[in-house]
Amino acid sequence: MKITVLSLFPEILRGFFESSLMAKAVDRGLMSYELVNIRDYATDKHHKCDDLVFGGGAGMLMLPDPLCHALEAVGSPARRTIFVTPSGRLFNQADTSSSLTPFKHTEFPPYATDTWTEHWLPVKGRKGFVSASPWGALNVTREGDRLVIRISPARALRDKLEVFDGNRLLAERMLTLKPMRPVEEIVPLTAPPKALRVCVGVDKLQYTAGDDDVLTRPTAAPAGFAARMKSATDVI
Repeated sequence: MKITVLSLFPEILRGFFESSLMAKAVDRGLMSYELVNIRDYATDKHHKCDDLVFGGGAGMLMLPDPLCHALEAVGSPARRTIFVTPSGRLFNQADTSSSLTPFKHTEFPPYATDTWTEHWLPVKGRKGFVSASPWGALNVTREGDRLVIRISPARALRDKLEVFDGNRLLAERMLTLKPMRPVEEIVPLTAPPKALRVCVGVDKLQYTAGDDDVLTRPTAAPAGFAARMKSATDVI
């Protein structure tokens, strides 16, 4: 068995494989490991791997491109890939009634568990997306007198791309999709569509233009959040 770990700080992880039971497993040939520095796959001269938070706000996020290049270099998605994510409930949460100390937190009740499903969607080269599913991410934009359809697949698929204006079929094409291999299709428009609908494999990826074409995630911080953060910073 071989374990490949991708990290911005791979040397921190080396001790884990060179001590205790993991070291014994490596010595006996039961497993091997490889530490990959994601920064080696950055494309700019400074090897930048982070960027500002989308929509503004504190903190930084990892750029997807260096990570995608690193994953491709080690053979993902053909190999089983596990993402370590900070998703889930935070242990430290502001709660004014928790104690008299300035550092508040709410502890989890005994035997508490959370269960959820996450889908990591590749959006490499797609300039955003308007719809997504376990099959991948779909972006649809109008550029002049043409419709640009960009797909970033998460699974292999051979199926039809269909573009409708209401019930009228505007275009139909057979697509062969492979994971992490972006596809771009151009559909000429003779007139602006009144009820645009784009489907891949009937229901595997779907987009319908309309009033519901908005982000469903929060786009603004809760009321008073900035003031509470400033107060916590002053205490620290």
